[in-house]
Amino acid sequence: MKKLILLAIAGLFFAATSNAQVQREVPKHQHMKSDSAHHLQRGKMMQDLNLTTDQKTRMKALHEDMRQQRNAIQNDASLTTEQKKEKMKELHQNQMQKMNAILTPDQQAKMKSFREQGKGKQKMNKRHDKMTQQLGLTTDQKTQMKALHEDMQQQRNAIRNDASLSADQKKEKMKELHMTQSEKMKTILTPDQQAKMKAFREQRKQNHNMQKAHDKITTSEQS
Repeated sequence: MKKLILLAIAGLFFAATSNAQVQREVPKHQHMKSDSAHHLQRGKMMQDLNLTTDQKTRMKALHEDMRQQRNAIQNDASLTTEQKKEKMKELHQNQMQKMNAILTPDQQAKMKSFREQGKGKQKMNKRHDKMTQQLGLTTDQKTQMKALHEDMQQQRNAIRNDASLSADQKKEKMKELHMTQSEKMKTILTPDQQAKMKAFREQRKQNHNMQKAHDKITTSEQS
């Protein structure tokens, strides 16, 4: 019963994923796999937050309220996909404010850190899947690349969570890790696949620089 309550409460933290459900339909087996992974992440996060009994009660009520509002938006036939997406965004922001009123500053910081790690992992997995498709990997290559990808995630998390390292030291170790993993990839990929991967990374870097420039201009205009 305790585990069910924790999972129910923690669902609120991942409400943003409902936007994706509005935009596209995902095969049932992928939903099951994703939900299973989310349950494990939610349970761990709730334990780390160490909520009081009162906080659990209030968070559960907040989650239930958000679930009802989310379902109402999803089932509103008068709304377009874009309108649903915008309303989901507003709902999430509103619920996050209410959640912060329940959590202590320390719990808020832990939750923020946990969510940022989750977003980073999600983005990396998407990039990995996209690159895998474009490279046309064989079954054996996919297996090797997956193992390499998971190993890199573990080492990256270890560096991030190493309190003995300064910010500059972490940055340097991340750079070394990336170079090492790139060399290992070359032993798995063919020359043609390596060229495609290089082009993929250069395009991603270009997109990143364009986004930074856009954000800088937007910030300048607002100020």
